Amino acid sequence: MAKIACFGTSAMMKSMKKPMKKVLNEFGILLLEDEFYCRGSFGPMHKGKPDEADLKAAREFAVRLLENN
Repeated sequence: MAKIACFGTSAMMKSMKKPMKKVLNEFGILLLEDEFYCRGSFGPMHKGKPDEADLKAAREFAVRLLENN
């Protein structure tokens, strides 16, 4: 069975999990519970994001996914 994890940045939305789960269920694809999200900049909003701490968290998320799936 195929597995997908949500991974992204956004200035507005905090998660794509709910809309993704609806679409993926139709195709029999498993959406993992664990997801990565951090603020992203958009014009003056959240300037400087993602920052070094966000990038570190993204790396840690990717390693955790590879180790556990």
